[in-house]
Amino acid sequence: MSNDMLRTIANQIGPARMSRYISAANEDLRLAISLYGWNQRVGAELFILIGTVEVVLRNSIHRSLSEWQHRRARGESWFDSGAISLDRKSLRDVDLARQRILAKGREITDDRLVSELGFGFWRYLMTARYRANLWPIMRQSFAGFEPGQEAALFARVGRLHEIRNRIAHHEPIFGRRLDLDHRDCLLVLGAVCPVTAQWAEGISRIPEVLANTPLLR
Repeated sequence: MSNDMLRTIANQIGPARMSRYISAANEDLRLAISLYGWNQRVGAELFILIGTVEVVLRNSIHRSLSEWQHRRARGESWFDSGAISLDRKSLRDVDLARQRILAKGREITDDRLVSELGFGFWRYLMTARYRANLWPIMRQSFAGFEPGQEAALFARVGRLHEIRNRIAHHEPIFGRRLDLDHRDCLLVLGAVCPVTAQWAEGISRIPEVLANTPLLR
């Protein structure tokens, strides 16, 4: 690839966005472009795995709260249960999710609400705010959870939500310990279902991509 082509690509990506890559590559534009492509690739692989974590996590939380609500012999959804005591922020998120479902011309169901609510909603349910009232209910669906490790589990979910958002906004992540982000994904999955964690680890290409970073060539 010619220098003119490299400069054209860098200009299209944008000087501000490319600056961190150029700095990391010691002003080598060819290496910086290669690093940018690698950053996109590893981000895509990590995004896939975090997507699995999000789906499994939200299904687990929804299942445990629904079962708890059913045992109370209440006809209402846990989303509307006064006993669950969602705070104003969470209730607002649920209301906005309902509005989006209606805007699509679809009927509101719990399954659709689960899918419509973002990772941030579920992550928020695993913060200190809800540790006293929701975690004792939710933990029954975490088959691989080690008692006494709530803080570590909640922190991992928080970190995964953070890097998911960074990837979604195409930000540089090459400076992170991505091997630890990969580990966080598998540990959170393992806390919910060790079998699913083993499957996800088996199909993950993240270790292969990490081993081929341009900065180590």
